Amino acid sequence: FIEDAPKEKVVHFWTWVHIAGIVAGVVTPVAGLLIERFTLVPTMRIIYLFAFISMTAKFIILNVYADETEQGTIRLQETRETSILRLALDSFRDIPRIFASRGAVIAIAMLAVHAVYVTVRGTFFAVYLTGDLQFTAAQVGLFPAIRSVIILILFFVLVPRLNQERHVGALLVGILATALSLVLLVVADAGGMVLVLGSTVIEALGAALIAPYLEGFVTAAIERHHRARILAIANTFVLLVASPSGWIAGLLSEQDRAYPFIFAGAILIVAAVILITFNPERASPGSSRPEHE
Repeated sequence: FIEDAPKEKVVHFWTWVHIAGIVAGVVTPVAGLLIERFTLVPTMRIIYLFAFISMTAKFIILNVYADETEQGTIRLQETRETSILRLALDSFRDIPRIFASRGAVIAIAMLAVHAVYVTVRGTFFAVYLTGDLQFTAAQVGLFPAIRSVIILILFFVLVPRLNQERHVGALLVGILATALSLVLLVVADAGGMVLVLGSTVIEALGAALIAPYLEGFVTAAIERHHRARILAIANTFVLLVASPSGWIAGLLSEQDRAYPFIFAGAILIVAAVILITFNPERASPGSSRPEHE
């Protein structure tokens, strides 16, 4: 879907991809209500059963009806006589290509930062609200729904009005908004609905900007012919970085449940400094075009 998108439409296309995913968050309060009615374990059994059915349907439909991309078709023709083992070994040759482009390095770093943030927030948000802030499961379920509705509104109202080919500015605003939302979350008192709601609204703004513009930034920073292989390497790196972040945040949570969010906020601020300092969309001296283009 993205591979065959015109360059000026990449952010729009990614927005629709994220809209499809965000819609699921609207029904999150149902999970909270089910937990209160049937308790946690029976509810999780229902959710996992539904996940099995929906995900199985997804990959069957995708494999039956989806067509290969233009670049994918070219790649299939290029590697028709090449063994899988050789293709795997060839992937390592693409590692130097990553470091040859400042834009690619920064894009992958931003992917890693975002993965760490998503891991920490996804793991500890509900724990923090039900523990330190003393919200009920039903109340906790409301915040993802509110977040999803706000993101959907921003996808339709705000994102289409922004520059679709310059990603760093919107991405920077999204990162700073997300960091601010964590500050509000940490300073909230028990039962502090106003601050948690404000944090949710600001975080939704950050997510609405980060989601499509980060993907657009990555797409623009990596050369099309090698994109699939470089992204495979990049995602492996992101996984290696994000996986221990949950463990680190867990250790911090044992000291204070607010510490994981301070940890995530600090990483976001570092990411913002990197973007400002090494902005690959800033034209180099004597050039009118961004470095990664």
